[in-house]
Amino acid sequence: VKRPDGVIRMNIGHSGDTKLLTIRDGKRFDPGTTKLQNLGGAAIRTGMIEPWKYYTFRQQNVLTGSLGAGDTADPPEFRGFDYQEGDRFVLASDGLWDIVSEYEVLQLAETYQGKELQKHVFELAFNRSNSDSFEIRHSPDHTVRKQQIWGDNITVLVVG
Repeated sequence: VKRPDGVIRMNIGHSGDTKLLTIRDGKRFDPGTTKLQNLGGAAIRTGMIEPWKYYTFRQQNVLTGSLGAGDTADPPEFRGFDYQEGDRFVLASDGLWDIVSEYEVLQLAETYQGKELQKHVFELAFNRSNSDSFEIRHSPDHTVRKQQIWGDNITVLVVG
């Protein structure tokens, strides 16, 4: 929404197994980044598992939030922030976020933007989804080996 003072206000409504990563100045911008509403995300938020263990958490596919399914543990999430020139947005399904880390997306975003970033992020997820085993770089300090049991649909959209 463009306000009368010219500032663009980003309003986000979110629920379920998608996630928006907002990149500002090459880093994750927390006010513009949503969380996956599933048992894996809940396990991280409650301290049950370390964040890098998400990728091997067996119940990451169980939703804790959704629209139209009645009462859920996680209500819809609403956020707002002021857009800054250069902000980039990666909106993707859990088919991507369950096998590609934010860190890896941020690394790719150092080289690519727009449709090129979208292509490289999708190809990374697609190749992993069709592999039996691979490594996910969660952060500079943590790499996780994942055994792929089944694939998932991969949807990714990059703006900026």
